[in-house]
Amino acid sequence: MTAKEFYETYGETLGVWSKENKKQAYILAFSEADNTLEYVEQIVEKLQEGNPFAYFFLVTMPKNSADTSEYTALRQAHATAMANLASTVDNVYAIDLFSYAPTLESDFNEEGYAILAEQVADYMDYIVRHNMYDFKIAGIPQGNPPTYIEETDEFVLSVGDMNYQH
Repeated sequence: MTAKEFYETYGETLGVWSKENKKQAYILAFSEADNTLEYVEQIVEKLQEGNPFAYFFLVTMPKNSADTSEYTALRQAHATAMANLASTVDNVYAIDLFSYAPTLESDFNEEGYAILAEQVADYMDYIVRHNMYDFKIAGIPQGNPPTYIEETDEFVLSVGDMNYQH
């Protein structure tokens, strides 16, 4: 599925955009063949509406030995775009499989997807462990939605007697 398809149809169809379905974290992995960056930015913005404390992990495609040089260049551009987005938007991180995962020798099969899932989980663990401050409220139940303070243009999440601002 492309980021465009997700943004324009899938998200609405499954209720992903509804306030009742807001999550603490999202893993977004889309094809590098579509106009990914524009739609990934829109997806992140839409999911952050009323949920500014959500975390996003943008997954890039690993290299494949069967790729042509043009397709490898597309994968590289996709990885660069995801890294750039992650560096400019709060709570967004790139899982750069293009740079750090082993080169694939063929298309994904059942075992390949299992290995990919392990790589993504390991990379997420690495990101959290190296950005502990960013994840200070991760895992805290957020039964109460954040409150928007118009005067300061901030969201405040109250957990017990502690407040977190964003």
